[in-house]
Amino acid sequence: MIVISTHCARAADPESEFTSQLRENEEKISQLNTEVSEAKKEREKLLARLQDTDGLIQGRSQRIKALRNDIQKYEKQVGELEARLHQSQGRIRQARDTLGQLMLTSLQLRSNDGLQVMLQHTDPALSSRVGVYYDYYFRATAARINSETQLLTSTREAQLEASKSRNWLQYLKKKATSQQQA
Repeated sequence: MIVISTHCARAADPESEFTSQLRENEEKISQLNTEVSEAKKEREKLLARLQDTDGLIQGRSQRIKALRNDIQKYEKQVGELEARLHQSQGRIRQARDTLGQLMLTSLQLRSNDGLQVMLQHTDPALSSRVGVYYDYYFRATAARINSETQLLTSTREAQLEASKSRNWLQYLKKKATSQQQA
């Protein structure tokens, strides 16, 4: 009987050891499950932040692409404006020369007033026609002077517009560069 009771004591002892080891393992498994759950939550947060960051990157890439398209468009417009300005500068020189000649001629002809024209011609019909001719000529000269003045004004406005476009283009280039570097 003594043998059986020592045997039972030994048998009870491994069982309690096994039970305590089982409890320890269950606690470790529970802790690992908690850690895995927390790691999954952290992973989901990181994935959400990654998606947000990807969205921001795509948005920034689209803005940079739009800025580059705007830059190309404005470079083309500035190039066209500069070509038109170059052509206009030649016309401006010619218009200034023409304007000067017209004003000089007009002053020379106006110095001959109507009475002097009539006195130079003995035929009243001829002097009347010459007077009408001078009147038409002065009106045409005034219209030409006005058109040349308008050409000069529009060219100055085009030069200002080209300058503004160049400034805007430089601003867009700086903005695109800063967006690209950010």
